[in-house]
Amino acid sequence: MEEQLTGICPFELMAKGVTGASDGYVFLDLKVGNGQMIALHDKLYSRILKPYHNRFIPYTPHITIARIQDEQIHQKLVGVVVQQQLLTILVKRLYP
Repeated sequence: MEEQLTGICPFELMAKGVTGASDGYVFLDLKVGNGQMIALHDKLYSRILKPYHNRFIPYTPHITIARIQDEQIHQKLVGVVVQQQLLTILVKRLYP
Protein backbone atom coordinates (compact mmCIF):
# COMPACT_ATOMS: atom_id res chain seq x y z
CA MET A 1 0.00 0.00 0.00
CA GLU A 2 2.90 2.36 0.68
CA GLU A 3 3.81 2.22 -3.02
CA GLN A 4 0.28 3.22 -3.97
CA LEU A 5 0.37 6.23 -1.65
CA THR A 6 3.64 7.50 -3.10
CA GLY A 7 3.19 10.78 -4.92
CA ILE A 8 0.06 11.89 -3.08
CA CYS A 9 0.65 15.56 -2.30
CA PRO A 10 -0.91 17.41 0.63
CA PHE A 11 -4.45 18.56 -0.05
CA GLU A 12 -7.28 20.35 1.70
CA LEU A 13 -10.70 18.94 2.44
CA MET A 14 -13.74 20.93 3.52
CA ALA A 15 -16.81 19.17 4.85
CA LYS A 16 -20.24 20.53 5.60
CA GLY A 17 -23.14 18.43 6.77
CA VAL A 18 -23.61 14.73 7.29
CA THR A 19 -25.33 11.93 5.45
CA GLY A 20 -26.72 8.74 6.89
CA ALA A 21 -26.12 5.72 4.70
CA SER A 22 -27.12 2.08 4.68
CA ASP A 23 -25.76 -0.27 7.32
CA GLY A 24 -25.59 2.53 9.90
CA TYR A 25 -22.78 4.56 8.35
CA VAL A 26 -22.55 8.30 8.98
CA PHE A 27 -20.52 10.36 6.50
CA LEU A 28 -19.18 13.92 6.49
CA ASP A 29 -20.15 15.44 3.13
CA LEU A 30 -17.17 16.93 1.30
CA LYS A 31 -17.50 20.34 -0.36
CA VAL A 32 -13.81 20.84 -1.30
CA GLY A 33 -11.25 18.16 -2.18
CA ASN A 34 -13.53 15.80 -4.06
CA GLY A 35 -11.09 15.38 -6.95
CA GLN A 36 -8.22 14.47 -4.64
CA MET A 37 -10.36 11.96 -2.74
CA ILE A 38 -11.53 10.33 -5.99
CA ALA A 39 -7.91 10.07 -7.17
CA LEU A 40 -6.88 8.53 -3.83
CA HIS A 41 -9.82 6.09 -3.95
CA ASP A 42 -8.98 5.04 -7.50
CA LYS A 43 -5.32 4.59 -6.65
CA LEU A 44 -6.05 2.42 -3.61
CA TYR A 45 -8.60 0.26 -5.40
CA SER A 46 -6.42 -0.24 -8.48
CA ARG A 47 -4.16 -2.83 -6.81
CA ILE A 48 -4.15 -3.99 -3.20
CA LEU A 49 -7.84 -3.29 -2.57
CA LYS A 50 -8.97 -4.36 -6.05
CA PRO A 51 -10.68 -7.57 -4.80
CA TYR A 52 -12.89 -5.42 -2.56
CA HIS A 53 -13.89 -2.85 -5.18
CA ASN A 54 -17.58 -2.99 -6.02
CA ARG A 55 -17.90 -1.28 -9.40
CA PHE A 56 -21.69 -1.33 -9.12
CA ILE A 57 -21.60 1.23 -6.30
CA PRO A 58 -20.32 4.60 -7.50
CA TYR A 59 -17.85 6.29 -5.16
CA THR A 60 -19.03 9.54 -3.57
CA PRO A 61 -16.19 11.38 -1.80
CA HIS A 62 -16.77 11.44 1.96
CA ILE A 63 -15.21 10.86 5.37
CA THR A 64 -16.76 8.11 7.47
CA ILE A 65 -17.23 9.32 11.04
CA ALA A 66 -19.38 6.57 12.56
CA ARG A 67 -21.12 3.26 12.07
CA ILE A 68 -24.05 2.69 14.37
CA GLN A 69 -25.82 -0.67 14.38
CA ASP A 70 -29.01 0.53 16.11
CA GLU A 71 -31.15 2.15 13.38
CA GLN A 72 -33.04 4.43 15.80
CA ILE A 73 -29.81 5.81 17.26
CA HIS A 74 -28.38 6.15 13.75
CA GLN A 75 -31.34 8.22 12.57
CA LYS A 76 -31.27 10.35 15.72
CA LEU A 77 -27.54 11.10 15.32
CA VAL A 78 -27.93 12.09 11.69
CA GLY A 79 -30.84 14.36 12.61
CA VAL A 80 -29.05 16.02 15.53
CA VAL A 81 -25.66 16.76 13.99
CA VAL A 82 -25.35 20.46 13.18
CA GLN A 83 -25.59 20.71 9.40
CA GLN A 84 -24.22 24.24 9.07
CA GLN A 85 -20.74 23.81 10.51
CA LEU A 86 -17.91 23.93 7.96
CA LEU A 87 -14.94 21.74 8.82
CA THR A 88 -11.57 22.25 7.12
CA ILE A 89 -9.02 19.43 7.12
CA LEU A 90 -5.48 19.58 5.74
CA VAL A 91 -4.22 16.16 4.66
CA LYS A 92 -0.45 16.44 4.98
CA ARG A 93 0.61 12.82 4.89
CA LEU A 94 -1.02 9.43 4.39
CA TYR A 95 0.23 6.46 6.37
CA PRO A 96 0.00 2.91 5.06
